[in-house]
Formats: sequence, C-alpha cells, structure tokens
Amino acid sequence: MGTIEDTIEDIEDCVRSGRRPRDDEPYRIKIGNPEFDFEPTKIFDPVPTGRQVIEAAKKSPAEEFVILQLLMSGAIEELRLDETVDLRDAGIESFIVAKADTLHRFGLNDHIINWPVTPISGEILLKLARKDGDFEVVQELQDEPDKVISIDDFVELDREGTERFYTQRKNTVTIVINGTPHEVPKKKEISHEEVASLAYPDAQNAIFSITYMRGHGGKEGILAPGGSVKVKEGMAFRVDQTGQS
Repeated sequence: MGTIEDTIEDIEDCVRSGRRPRDDEPYRIKIGNPEFDFEPTKIFDPVPTGRQVIEAAKKSPAEEFVILQLLMSGAIEELRLDETVDLRDAGIESFIVAKADTLHRFGLNDHIINWPVTPISGEILLKLARKDGDFEVVQELQDEPDKVISIDDFVELDREGTERFYTQRKNTVTIVINGTPHEVPKKKEISHEEVASLAYPDAQNAIFSITYMRGHGGKEGILAPGGSVKVKEGMAFRVDQTGQS
C-alpha cells in the first residue's frame, strides 16, 4: 500500500515530462526566493490564488510579497494576490515568492522580466535564462561595447531605462588553481608551465608538482613538466613548489 507521499502529484515533474497533472489532490509545487533556493511544498487546491501560494510558502503578511510564476516556456509572469492559476494547465515549473514593494523590468533574450530585487547577479540571470556553465550573460550597452557579466558580477536594475541582456556560448572556461578561479580559452589544452605560471606568476627557476581533478570524464591525475591536459569548466589544479632549478 502506497504512502501519502506516493499519492502527491509533482507539478514540475508533470510539466517537464509533458504529462497533464491528474485532477485529484494533493499537489507538490516548488516555491523559492530570488536566490533560486527552492523547497517542495504541498498544496491541495488545484486552482490556488496568489494568496494561497504565499500562505503555502509560510510568508506573511501576504500584501508585502510578490509571486512570480516560472513557466516551462522560459517566461516569468506575476501572479497577483487574488488571481488564480490552474496548476493542471499552466505549464508552471515553480514559483518565486519575494518581499518587495516594486518590480524592476529588464529584458533577457526574448523575454521581458519583472524582478523583485536589485542588483541582480550574472548567476541568477543565467538561471533565469535556463542556461548552464557553457554560456555567459552579456549586457547590452548603447555608447560602448556590450559587457560580459560574470556569475559573480551584479547589475543594478533601478537605473533609468530598461536593462537588456542576452546569453551566448562562452569562448572560455573557468578552471580553479589552488582555490583561485582563472578564465582560459575553451577547447584548449593547458600545459604544466602555463598552470604553474597562473599559480605563481612571479616565481623564477622554480620546480612545481601539479595534480588535477574533475577533468574530462571526471579524470584526475598528475600534470608532468612538458605535459598538457585538455581543460573543462570547473576543472581544479593543485600546484606545489617543490624546489629550484
């Protein structure tokens, strides 16, 4: 005999598999915050109001919060307090509930988004665009070249005019050497000497031992002098100075 948890219809699973949720309750939805921290939440009404979504998120008073619906299409739509949404037909992946008294409008690829907080990070912009680490966010600028926004960069959304962003496939990958991230060309092999130079740019006539982790296929190993290895996003290196030549 199944448990109560076994009978809960997961709305996100239904949307991603292209299956219409069943008509009987209960339902599991994901509710998160603007930092994209989500929690699974049980709800019994298949056609909840925005107020009910806020109550399910255990937030109050409801009038101080806004609700955003993250749709499978990539669009993000506001759900007003007394507006209803049919979980069985809306194509909603998840909800974001945030305390805010205003929304900040910006463009991202083909969508216009009203966002509850400013500034916004490159990491969140990538998540809103449904892109992984092979992509980067670019901010459109009028009087100067467009600017790449790294995942750790922040952009204010409350300036005059509407900020516009787009995503593009990266030409670089980020590797980590002794705990410090470095951007290097994508689809390129990096040599023992190049890794050592990034780790210790001022060292002269030094001898180094280098190991790597999280390489292609999860490989790890030793990068010997004169050798090279193909880089990938998130690959890590440890460089130790072992002597002088």
